[in-house]
Amino acid sequence: MKKILWLNVLIVLVLFTACNNHLYEPALYKTDINYQFKPMAADSIKSANSISAKLKVSGGTNANDAITIGEVAYSRANTFKHFNIAYGGYGFLGEYYNNSIKENEPGYFDFKYFSGFGLHFSANAYFTEGRIDYRFIGFEAAFSKEFGSYPDFRKSIKNTPNFYTDASTSLFTGGLTTEIIWHRENDQAIKYGYRLFLGTVFGSHEFTNLASSGSAYSSIVNTGRMCYAGALFAQVDQLQIVFQVQNLSGITFGLGYSF
Repeated sequence: MKKILWLNVLIVLVLFTACNNHLYEPALYKTDINYQFKPMAADSIKSANSISAKLKVSGGTNANDAITIGEVAYSRANTFKHFNIAYGGYGFLGEYYNNSIKENEPGYFDFKYFSGFGLHFSANAYFTEGRIDYRFIGFEAAFSKEFGSYPDFRKSIKNTPNFYTDASTSLFTGGLTTEIIWHRENDQAIKYGYRLFLGTVFGSHEFTNLASSGSAYSSIVNTGRMCYAGALFAQVDQLQIVFQVQNLSGITFGLGYSF
């Protein structure tokens, strides 16, 4: 009975201590994968350029915080027999909103900004049946580089007790995709589809603290490197629309134009 009591007390103490910790990771962590449009096998033109604008909203590692990101992107796509690829670049600008650190606590801030650039690549193998392209297996990768007051803040708090930070400013994410896209029966210019992504963030990503109590150095393994996303998309003539959910905590809405 006493062992159970002490175990309950220990659990409460651990939870209480964890609540006093603040964790910060790169702004695009697990949200840097975006859908890239590619021509269908039925399209007469098998190469296309796309420009797009996207709005991303997600929660921070601290449950009460929020991240808002605006993004502009360009991509080039080519469809061959049973295989397609897309590649391009993007720029982003956003803010990290603090709702977890109180005004009288160390490290308080209202918001921090960030900006940066990145590269995207995706490829699929597919087969066609009727009006549907089954892009049954694919690979997608994204690289990003981050600048601004938010990454500077993550570097500056390494020696602050109860603050754990991943100070990385470069991210590389990759994984596998599966996708289905189809066009309307009497109008090939109108297309619909959905895509699933499952991947990981590569490299070393831990929340580190150089001044944690009881040791000269401490680290907490990040919240898991696995990332997943589901996207719904449509194209009407040259207008492109995409809605994506990432890791159940991030939402992306984008509009694009194909030419």
